[in-house]
Formats: sequence, structure tokens, C-alpha cells
Amino acid sequence: MAPLVAAVALAGQRFGVVQALGSPLVLGAIVGHEVASLKFKVHGQPSPP
Repeated sequence: MAPLVAAVALAGQRFGVVQALGSPLVLGAIVGHEVASLKFKVHGQPSPP
């Protein structure tokens, strides 16, 4: 929701219903990916000593 508010307030963008619903989905996917990369060991990286 924050990216939508920022885009409207700062850039004067206009969004429809689809864009307003898609914005939190994209943000959630980005946050989920980052959290998963912190939680799970990535293949190919050596273990810390």
C-alpha cells in the first residue's frame, strides 16, 4: 500500500483497481524473497567457519 500512496502523492500517478491490488502483491513477493534468502542457505556458497 505504501508504494501506491507514494506514487500518487509524489508523482501524481493515477492507478486503477488492478494496479492498486497488484502493488502490495509485488511488494510482498520482494519482501518474501529477501526473507527467504536470509533464512535458507543458498546452494553453492561455502559454510561459514
